[in-house]
Amino acid sequence: MNPWEKDIGYAQVVQAGDTYHISGVTCGGSNYQQAVPECYKELQKVLDKLQLSVKNVVKENVYARDIEQFKAQIETRKKFYGNTEYPAATWVQVDRLYSPEHLVEVELVAVK
Repeated sequence: MNPWEKDIGYAQVVQAGDTYHISGVTCGGSNYQQAVPECYKELQKVLDKLQLSVKNVVKENVYARDIEQFKAQIETRKKFYGNTEYPAATWVQVDRLYSPEHLVEVELVAVK
């Protein structure tokens, strides 16, 4: 459990039947080359805890403070999904995330 869950009032994962709604993982750093791999590394940990794989992911939402910088890291994202089948996806540029130092947030929906 992320310590923020209780403080802010949210759940990292909500299961509804065979569907898992995974709250956004936020990542910062000095640049997107650091932030994007960190987000997907953390998401992999969440999937592992749920005994799911990237093949279970059906939807991805990305919120980036600079969408062009996120797009420049597309190979990192594609590698996360195994460079084969990808989920439905929405990518949105936002002014800021919950914490100002965060550059990107990625949330997933997965089905077992």
